[in-house]
Amino acid sequence: LFAMVRPNIPLDVLRRVQAGKRIVILSNTSRRAASAVGKLPGMGFDVKAVTALVSSGEEAWRHLAAKRRGQRCTVLTWQREALEGDSYIAGLDLTVSAIAEADFILCHGTEVIWEGEGRTRAV
Repeated sequence: LFAMVRPNIPLDVLRRVQAGKRIVILSNTSRRAASAVGKLPGMGFDVKAVTALVSSGEEAWRHLAAKRRGQRCTVLTWQREALEGDSYIAGLDLTVSAIAEADFILCHGTEVIWEGEGRTRAV
């Protein structure tokens, strides 16, 4: 079963077809797949019944890991992520920097512009 998970899709329909079927969820969340899987129980899913979750955030992370190693970026993100060190970029060989020094801008959220070392400003 391939499904886009949206609040308006009746979960009972998904439960009826999941018996004996592989479930792969395609999500447009900016989160990495493991983080998105952690939200599934709150949406009524049995995580053990899900074969895989593919997220746009995971695919973007993989691209950054493969193509942007050693570069500097400014991150548009969530206030909480900037304060905590943005778990999204953990494991990537990136340096968060001021816009003037950045090789690219990573858009991961919409609340703050994070320029590294605790430097944030509202979007």
